[in-house]
Amino acid sequence: MRLRVIDPEGAYWRRGIEAAGRWLRETGNAVLRVPYTVVTPEDWGRVGGYPLGQWIPEQRRSYTAGTLGAGRVVELEKLGMVWSEQDAAWADGIAVAKEYAVVHGHFLPSTTAVWEGYPIGVWAKNARAAARRARENEELRAAGCPVPSAAGAMTEARRDELDAIDPGGTVTLANGVGGSSS
Repeated sequence: MRLRVIDPEGAYWRRGIEAAGRWLRETGNAVLRVPYTVVTPEDWGRVGGYPLGQWIPEQRRSYTAGTLGAGRVVELEKLGMVWSEQDAAWADGIAVAKEYAVVHGHFLPSTTAVWEGYPIGVWAKNARAAARRARENEELRAAGCPVPSAAGAMTEARRDELDAIDPGGTVTLANGVGGSSS
């Protein structure tokens, strides 16, 4: 008599790790920022047809909930796992904003401005709106008034990072004035 142990969850995990490694090699990406819709190509053999774009956020949820084992965390980190898409998107935007400000001598892009393929004008508009919401919330709290919602408000650390690029521009646009067509 033979005993065969079936470990479907472990097998699903191994396929996910293998698919993630192959995706990195095939795309040339340095980090695991996989679009949600990505399913590995069928011709990838054992990991072909794997829903990698859905597997990645599952791992993020498990990590956030504290249910992802330490060994699995290490494996994902070796592959360059991005644990927070929001933090990664902020880092991308702030890096482009710094480049834009160095080249232009200011950080007042029009909302239609695109810098090296990145929609920096839209990013700046959204970042400044979030900074403005945070400042308005602080004023309400200081006045002893209830804050309707903190949703969409920017952290103080991110406001400081944005202000460091072009302090006058952040204040100017936060007050609804400014902008350029660069």
